[in-house]
Amino acid sequence: MPRRFTTLLNPLSRTAPFTLAWNRRHDIFRWGRSLAAELRRPESISPQRLYTVTKVLAAVTSDEGLSGAKELKQVRIEGDTVVLRVDPNWSRVHHLSQRLLRIKGINQVLTEADWNAA
Repeated sequence: MPRRFTTLLNPLSRTAPFTLAWNRRHDIFRWGRSLAAELRRPESISPQRLYTVTKVLAAVTSDEGLSGAKELKQVRIEGDTVVLRVDPNWSRVHHLSQRLLRIKGINQVLTEADWNAA
């Protein structure tokens, strides 16, 4: 009897993680792009920078209005500034900036276009 029950649930238990991953795909890809870019930097890997990037990504993911936003592609840290690779027409950039400025060690939030113009 228990074997039949696990056989019955097995396809469902395999489907659940894939469904969760599909529903969170924008967050998963954002984390992947951001952490991969941080690890590919030419200078040595700084645990403090990785911690800050992780705090920024966690802040984005934990905010219901920002989580899953396909307009936000990547975040990176340049000193005490967060640089966002984001769709320039996205209406939530100001809300995101205000959310990220509350993180200790972050003094400025810029889009990639603003960063390149400066």
